[in-house]
Amino acid sequence: MNAMTLPSRLMPPPVSSRLLQRVCTLRAEEPRLEGLDALVHSMQGRWLRWRERYSSLRSEAEQVLVACEQLSSLDEASLKQRLQQAHLALRRDPAQAQGCLLEALAVVGQLARRSL
Repeated sequence: MNAMTLPSRLMPPPVSSRLLQRVCTLRAEEPRLEGLDALVHSMQGRWLRWRERYSSLRSEAEQVLVACEQLSSLDEASLKQRLQQAHLALRRDPAQAQGCLLEALAVVGQLARRSL
């Protein structure tokens, strides 16, 4: 055996390994914040996340309100039929029924408005 070559068991893994490439490209971990800096950082993150959630929920609520107003001309039987259809769609596949969720909320809102 040549002194310049390594035995196969001591050879490093090939660079084409995806895991090794990923490990080599990771950033060094930044030091954790402490004290007042940590508190401010945490509060700032919560505020930014809250604003993002609030704006998306507000737009969905406005869509439900518009749909609820559009359903005011329907009678009780058709509203209950739409509610049953939305219920079945949500029970079958909740992940795929997101568009149906807004309609179901609008139907529930219209039924609640009529009952009051």
